[in-house]
Amino acid sequence: MRNDMVCIGIRDSRNARLRRKRIVGDPDKAAFDTGHDAHEIIHCMEGDFRPKWGDPAAPEEVFLTQGSGFHIAPGVPHTLTTARGSGPGKVISVNL
Repeated sequence: MRNDMVCIGIRDSRNARLRRKRIVGDPDKAAFDTGHDAHEIIHCMEGDFRPKWGDPAAPEEVFLTQGSGFHIAPGVPHTLTTARGSGPGKVISVNL
């Protein structure tokens, strides 16, 4: 599988950034970001996802299905991919 992400950025009146992501990926090959200065709230629209966070060498992880959500605190390294074999998926990600 290849990693493929499309993001559309929107800012609301409170200066929150809303991104709609379309993600396909291999959870074992996903690179962690270094974290950012905002809270991130993720809502799973379609597909199954495996967010990982914390220490990239020994990350925490959870399994998300359609309709579930997840919060990542500011400054926490993380990555988000679809679950292995689940195909493409869609999430809404809001950074506050």
